[in-house]
Amino acid sequence: MQRADTIIFLDFNRYTCLYRAFKRRVMYAGKSRPCMTEGCNEKIDWKFVQWIWTWPKRVRSGYLAWLAQIPPSKQVFHLKGRRAVRNFLAQLEP
Repeated sequence: MQRADTIIFLDFNRYTCLYRAFKRRVMYAGKSRPCMTEGCNEKIDWKFVQWIWTWPKRVRSGYLAWLAQIPPSKQVFHLKGRRAVRNFLAQLEP
């Protein structure tokens, strides 16, 4: 992060994260996603579900505090939800 000039924080709610985790599990059952190393098959277990569910209360505030301390020389984008990501990406298109 020290070398990064731009930081993008995807801040989705837990329902969206759970939905997408289960969707990936169904889409890639028994195989690896294209962005994953071969042999690293998509899986979901109770520990992962708990991690997703508790992340907002356990970790999110620490990330927000960290983002608040980033120097103005770096660009920070805090994207909350699919619409914010879509708008951000639309700004990047030529």
